[in-house]
Amino acid sequence: MKSKTILILAKYNSNTFIDLNESVLKYCGRYKNEKDKNMSLFGYMVLTKYLQSYLSIDLFIKNINVDMNGKPYFEGFEYNISNTGEYVLVGISQTSPIGLDIESLEHVLNNQKAVKAYLNIDEQFDYYNSKDPDFFLLTTWCKKEAFAKFTGKGLSICPIPQVINKKFHINYIDSNLCLVCFTNDEEVELVKETK
Repeated sequence: MKSKTILILAKYNSNTFIDLNESVLKYCGRYKNEKDKNMSLFGYMVLTKYLQSYLSIDLFIKNINVDMNGKPYFEGFEYNISNTGEYVLVGISQTSPIGLDIESLEHVLNNQKAVKAYLNIDEQFDYYNSKDPDFFLLTTWCKKEAFAKFTGKGLSICPIPQVINKKFHINYIDSNLCLVCFTNDEEVELVKETK
């Protein structure tokens, strides 16, 4: 049996409601910004729903933990959540850590100066010589974020060595939205939630 990561792409829906346990509510409550808090809660609702569907895991009876790097985790499976705009991306695996990022071109361009600061010398060269530098920047930023979340060490681990590039799974939802998953699993399945 191949090891597999499931990715769920969902559009935020304020009418979605799934009970979450106290530890998850407390974890999401750390956000001061109401939109960030709501997107986090929605991400955990999507995670709860798909854990039950795919792995028969009841998240309500599990407590969320945080490792020494601040990365949240549950015992018995790996997961990661990312969001941008009105989209939430959730990844689930039973066999590999996961790092995800979903980002809009608009967001990256609005923060272009900060994003460029994380490009290593080779990436800067590729950026300035790219036929579409904005698209290159979007893809490279998402890869860096996904890898940083995979390791749990944040962007402090940048730059990313070229040798690991083959482990990225990249999808473009449209010309404005990029999602990237970094996992050791052999297979990655993307599920687009329509409700």
